Amino acid sequence: MTHSRTACAVALAFVLLSVSARAQDASTTSDPSSTAAVGIRWTDLDARASARLLSWLWIGVDAGYFMPSVRHGRDDLLRTIGDVYTDATAPGLARQPNFAHEGVFAGIDSRDAEGVPTRGGFYRAAYSIWDDKTFNTFDFQRFDVDPSHFVSIARNDVVAMQLRLMYASTSARSRTTGRTSTR
Repeated sequence: MTHSRTACAVALAFVLLSVSARAQDASTTSDPSSTAAVGIRWTDLDARASARLLSWLWIGVDAGYFMPSVRHGRDDLLRTIGDVYTDATAPGLARQPNFAHEGVFAGIDSRDAEGVPTRGGFYRAAYSIWDDKTFNTFDFQRFDVDPSHFVSIARNDVVAMQLRLMYASTSARSRTTGRTSTR
């Protein structure tokens, strides 16, 4: 398997389709009045540079500008998210901020092939800072861990296991100070 020592990428992600989801407040899961249809559309301008330090170790940096738009989802039978929540109960709902984001990441790659691995793993961790450039009130930091492992169980059968963990914490100047999220 040949590996490039460095890689650079510039990406433009403009999501045109609305993602429908049901938003429900965890404290009122038995209350159907808290269920709403949510649509999300965003544009993310992102630049990334990475380098393979060893045959199995990647490190890199990325930076970008993220512009979200939250609106009603595709399920017309559900109320809009703005009908269920207010900007006080869901900060940033009435007006969505744009974010500048920058981060660092590292990955350990022990897969036997990059495209369709049959054994080994890819383990990635990233830390990023998201800066609210619109209102200067919704800054946060984010830490992601994304391990994947592949096990060949027969000649043409592979079991792929993946886990995604994300932890976010707000800054001292954020309107949502003191809130953290682990997913």
